[in-house]
Amino acid sequence: MLKKPITIFSTALLLFFSCSNLIEKPLAVVNGRSIMLYSFKTGYKEFLDSRYQPDNLLNRFLFLNNMIDELLIIKYAGDIGVEDEPGFIEEKEKIFNQLLLNTYFDEKINIQHTVTDSEKRKLFEWKNTSIHIRHLFAHSYQEIHNIKTRLEQGKAWESLAEECFQDPVLHDNGGDLGWVQLGDMEPVFEFTAFSLDNGAISSPIKTKHGYSIIQLIERERNGFLKEEDYQIVNKEIAIMADHYKRQFFLLDYTSKIEESLMIEYDQTILEKLFYSFSISTDQIELIKNENLVTFRGNKWEVSQVMKRINTLSNRQMEKINTVLDLKHAITGLICRSYFLDDAKSIQLHKKKSFQKDFEQHKNKAVVQYVLAMINGNLQPLDKKYEEKARKMYFDFRNEIVKQNNISIDSLSLKTFIM
Repeated sequence: MLKKPITIFSTALLLFFSCSNLIEKPLAVVNGRSIMLYSFKTGYKEFLDSRYQPDNLLNRFLFLNNMIDELLIIKYAGDIGVEDEPGFIEEKEKIFNQLLLNTYFDEKINIQHTVTDSEKRKLFEWKNTSIHIRHLFAHSYQEIHNIKTRLEQGKAWESLAEECFQDPVLHDNGGDLGWVQLGDMEPVFEFTAFSLDNGAISSPIKTKHGYSIIQLIERERNGFLKEEDYQIVNKEIAIMADHYKRQFFLLDYTSKIEESLMIEYDQTILEKLFYSFSISTDQIELIKNENLVTFRGNKWEVSQVMKRINTLSNRQMEKINTVLDLKHAITGLICRSYFLDDAKSIQLHKKKSFQKDFEQHKNKAVVQYVLAMINGNLQPLDKKYEEKARKMYFDFRNEIVKQNNISIDSLSLKTFIM
């Protein structure tokens, strides 16, 4: 009576290990490095989904060849010392810092927040409401409180708007933003606005761009709210509520860090630096050794600040139009430096998940760097650029294939089931 179950169990084990061996079998081996079926299938599925492509033999070979090419290029880059080149060292540092910041914010900021039913219902109501608002704006805490005091003393809203807005429309219309809906403005701003009663004026609030005082002129509900409609969008509203809470937490966290750093600027040097942008780099050279800013026992000279400013994107640079904009940008860089130091102090860069993520991003950058080297002599405006680039790549690929050991299990590639 015991033999039959044992036979069945043994058969099951045999089938299990047979399937396991099939799954673990490499699809390809490049210089001893295996491309396993499970990792291929994961990447291949993402490839198909992102490009709306069907699963077929052509796409299977195409994607596998891409994976092989990546390994070949990474080995080639190692052979010629790409990672030791100054240009790539800088790029690698950018990747490391950005990934470390992402990990830091995931640990410190992007935590799950509790959302109550009453909070979701409030957002549901706001989501189906339009509001007419206006605001007054200042770049600093002191300025906005001065505006608030003058407003309470009877100064006309329109007169204050003329003083605080450079934008001609807002200057002339009293800071009127018109009718807005949830999602039109940044979270802290619109949450404050929707919380007001008709005619009410908010206390000064801090936003990403400065400080504001908001007045809700009137509100209008978009139709009749029904319980069944709320239940349909319940999950969507919960996600929205969590997003709001994360944004509030982020703003509060960064504000506290900024305050704790006790940042102080040499206003004269700050103004010289700003006006040097529009004159010449020679002017910056004259003040490069001047102390520009101090914070919590540290000081940055102009040259140190410029090194960090040069890491900003074109979009970020375009936002620096005034001395105050420059000050905010540098303050942001100081906070960024603090976050990176704090991340290292709690050993986030030593986590296996971070190191794996960094390795993947670095390898992608290595591939792009080598491809740029291959196409370095081509002119992008050349009408035959694509044709020439393709030929140069395949000439390069054919050459390095000869120098490497590659084997492919074509049968497994053709027959595996997604």
